[in-house]
Amino acid sequence: MGEFFVYILKSSFCLALFYLFYRLLCTRETFHRFNRIGILALLLLSIVIPLVEFSVKEPVIVQQSLWDLETLLLLASMTGAEEAQAATPLWIRFMLWVYLLGCLNSVLLFFFSCFKLSRIIRKGRVKKLLEGNIRLVVTSEAVAPFSWIKWIVISEKDFKEGGEEIITHELAHIRARHSLDLLVTEICIVFHWFNPAIWLFKQELQNIHEYEADEKVLEEGVDAKRYQLLLIKKAVGSQRFTSMANSFNHRSLKKRISMMLKRKSNPWARLKYIFVLPLAAITVVAFARPEISHELEKISTVKISEIVPVAEISKPKKVKIHFTADDSVKVDPKSNEIKLYGQPTLKEEDIKEQQELIEQLIKEQQPELEKMVKEQQALMEELIKEQQPELEKLVKEQQTLMEELIKEQQPEMEKLVKEQQVLMEELIKEQQPELEKLVKEQQVLMEKMVKEQLQDTLNGTVKLIQLDTQPLLIVDGKVQTGGIDRLKANNIESVSVVKNKSAEELYGERGRNGVILVTTKNRNADPLLVIDGEIRTYGLIKAINPETVESISILKDETAVNIYGEKARDGVIIVTTKDKKDKKDEEK
Repeated sequence: MGEFFVYILKSSFCLALFYLFYRLLCTRETFHRFNRIGILALLLLSIVIPLVEFSVKEPVIVQQSLWDLETLLLLASMTGAEEAQAATPLWIRFMLWVYLLGCLNSVLLFFFSCFKLSRIIRKGRVKKLLEGNIRLVVTSEAVAPFSWIKWIVISEKDFKEGGEEIITHELAHIRARHSLDLLVTEICIVFHWFNPAIWLFKQELQNIHEYEADEKVLEEGVDAKRYQLLLIKKAVGSQRFTSMANSFNHRSLKKRISMMLKRKSNPWARLKYIFVLPLAAITVVAFARPEISHELEKISTVKISEIVPVAEISKPKKVKIHFTADDSVKVDPKSNEIKLYGQPTLKEEDIKEQQELIEQLIKEQQPELEKMVKEQQALMEELIKEQQPELEKLVKEQQTLMEELIKEQQPEMEKLVKEQQVLMEELIKEQQPELEKLVKEQQVLMEKMVKEQLQDTLNGTVKLIQLDTQPLLIVDGKVQTGGIDRLKANNIESVSVVKNKSAEELYGERGRNGVILVTTKNRNADPLLVIDGEIRTYGLIKAINPETVESISILKDETAVNIYGEKARDGVIIVTTKDKKDKKDEEK
């Protein structure tokens, strides 16, 4: 119980400090919604800051004991007096009693207010349902208009005189959920009922609620002068309504009217709330100061059993020990003091023995302290050694994690390579019909040539029959001997076929039987392709229809570089189509 009371004291101090901050810097600003959030944030900070623990180092003087602990306990046990609990100071218990009674009273008042509100709502009749399941309750009692959660309560007289403006005002309260803010402040009041700051915070929050509601009413198009006159009428007349004017005095009414006419504040004024951070830090450090924390500890140790005594708990009393040069011991039952009485019998030799005994006791205690220091050092070294394997283990776990990640990614890479190989095989299969078609065309051409040669022979003309009917094979721009079957399928990137006149124009007599162009994965750079004077991608050469080609020329070495620049280092293929030639002829 004592710890909770100390927490409440710290929280109350924070509330008072933050209220002074808000009152001095932010209360005159017109950004009402931001101020509302700021007040709720200050209440939250007042709850959280006392929970933050911060310690200040304080030097402690350690004095070496001159007496054996067992001896002192033996002397204390000789008192034979009844041991009783050290009572908590009366003023502390009185404060706790008053605080608990105040909390109970606040809870009862809160429930009484809720009961009174519910009774008024139940006795009224629901006039109509507004937006969002909001109910308008009209009562015959002479009550001030108010809103709570989802109910708007208004008397019949107020409903007839200024019902539209009042309902608009109360709807603004409900839409902004102002009732939740009031619930939060009521809960805080239960625990901080003795602190004026929480009551002032509630008043400021209610003022902001009214400013927001007034602003919404004016935004709905209600005439400002008419609305202000209605406020004054309800404030000074016998029929005040709580949510608009009855909750304020005349001074607050003046503030509301002046706030309607006030110029909007500079948005940069919101930065004032930044000063809360150093203020909170100073508060945390102040609570940690020894001169404050030590005093609060006296209260925090109080328990409920000490506020409401249930039984006497035994606790050793402090006793004073007096030594004299006597040979008898007696205890004063009134003062609990142990005194030595009798005739002096100690001699000089006895005194020297006592001094030697004390010196010996000091020497005996010294190794214990040194041993304790060494044990602490050894403990620290062991702690460091124990932590080191943890760090090494953490590094190894990171390495293992990286290896596992690589292993997990490796199957994906292998799968990707296999997919590329399958794709190349499918590409070769797609090109296979083209090759077979080319071979068939060559066979037909060969049969035709043989027939022509035979016919010429019959006519008396002898011609040489070409036996080399195989198409020309060019791999990566170089002529290759042998068939295409000598190439590895997984090393081929693309295959294209050039035939008829286009093959002869590109490669001369060697291309009369057709040309097979093979591009491998480890090829060099492609030559530059120019079609009708425009530079095109080399891959488009496969899409050119030989029937549309008028001429093909090839530039190599420095000649190509001089005309087209460094990008033509690997040669240039210039293609002129028949359409381009026809256009030039028409222009001429």
